[in-house]
Amino acid sequence: MESLVVPVLFLALASVSLPKLIHLEFSEILPKQTPLPFLRVLIFLSFIFGTAFQKNLSSPVTVILVYANFLLAYTDTHYTLLSPSILYGQFLLMWTITLISPADHSFFWWASICFYLSFRFLTHIVPDGFGEGDIKLLCVWSCFIDFISMWQIIFLATILALIYVLLLNLLKKEVTRLPFVPFLYVGLVWVLML
Repeated sequence: MESLVVPVLFLALASVSLPKLIHLEFSEILPKQTPLPFLRVLIFLSFIFGTAFQKNLSSPVTVILVYANFLLAYTDTHYTLLSPSILYGQFLLMWTITLISPADHSFFWWASICFYLSFRFLTHIVPDGFGEGDIKLLCVWSCFIDFISMWQIIFLATILALIYVLLLNLLKKEVTRLPFVPFLYVGLVWVLML
């Protein structure tokens, strides 16, 4: 039960302050999208399970991945945009940690380049497949997560998104833009838990 105290406090603080911060950062760029309640529930549950049952949460890089990307997933459900301050802030923080203790943490600079080129090529084939923010997020993650785990995250996220779209089609609901970061976040938490 003690392992749930910090995540619950974080969620309480995030649920109060995050909408105001998001509104300040994006209010002039885009109107707020209709929130997708199921996606919010999915990322909240993933966050709780990821922090409560995470055996690797002693690593600072893993803690930053779980907490900062929860904020990005939540932001994506509202605006289908990623907060650059959170995205680049987490990269700089995790990069600094790997510089301070390189024996404990890996930095895969080549993986980021591979993912960027792969998804750039994919966006030329399927222009509406991945958004620019999704590509940037995957490049940041690939610097700190091994290559195989990254493909597992992408595979899980794609399967979850397909199931979600199929359920929406069965319910006769139409979604014009689907935020993909919540699905990536769930895939991240599942892969980190294993």
